Amino acid sequence: MLNLHTYQLDIPRMTERQWCDLLNARTELIIESRPDDPVSSHKEQRQFISNTQELTDYVIFWLLYNDDDNCVGFCSIRHPKPENPDYDTNKDGIYVEAVVLAPYRRQGAGTQLMPLIANYAKNVGASWMEWDTKLESGLRFSEKIGATEVGRECTNRLTVDQLNWDMMQHWVDEGRSYNPDVELIRFVNLPAPGLIAPFCDLVTDINCNMPKEDVKGLNITLTSEELTREAKFLKESKIERIILCAREHDTTL
Repeated sequence: MLNLHTYQLDIPRMTERQWCDLLNARTELIIESRPDDPVSSHKEQRQFISNTQELTDYVIFWLLYNDDDNCVGFCSIRHPKPENPDYDTNKDGIYVEAVVLAPYRRQGAGTQLMPLIANYAKNVGASWMEWDTKLESGLRFSEKIGATEVGRECTNRLTVDQLNWDMMQHWVDEGRSYNPDVELIRFVNLPAPGLIAPFCDLVTDINCNMPKEDVKGLNITLTSEELTREAKFLKESKIERIILCAREHDTTL
């Protein structure tokens, strides 16, 4: 049985040891859960975590250690600030990311972490929590504590050099024949000023209409300020997020 020790982090005042432990743990999780994906550098991850202080959510981090002072994982919890546009609908819930690294699983760390999470929820007036997991161990733990599974996400990967380009062109031509008045709008990271608000409304509507099977879930409203902040971070990190959306003849996205 692992004896768990938890340490809440103060992001602006973290020591280099804490940064190293947190970034190493995050990187280890990314490599395990998405082995075919490139991994962001520690510098990029550090900038991302530092920027969470600017969000309209409180984002609290803990590092997890064993008796030998080895970092065995981390935990983060998000809860909306009063200025968050979804505060009224989300204030009674928290979003949790709890990670125990592979060598330390099935030793009781997750069970020991639950009181910390429950106490945080109680202190902010939350009555339910939401999380996701990319690992089989996370699914088994969720079942163990009686969590309700709301949905599963699938990722399909397509290698570009294996595309059937004749079929792709056929689909393009067929789509245009069905909807000649619809155009595709393409942008990188941030749309033209006149499209920022309509695009935010589109993303918000999609989030709100996702089926949740009558189970509570966090609502997500994308604001112009949040989109602009994300685009700034992506540019600074030299990341291109290419977005395509359809615009109807009446200019509706």
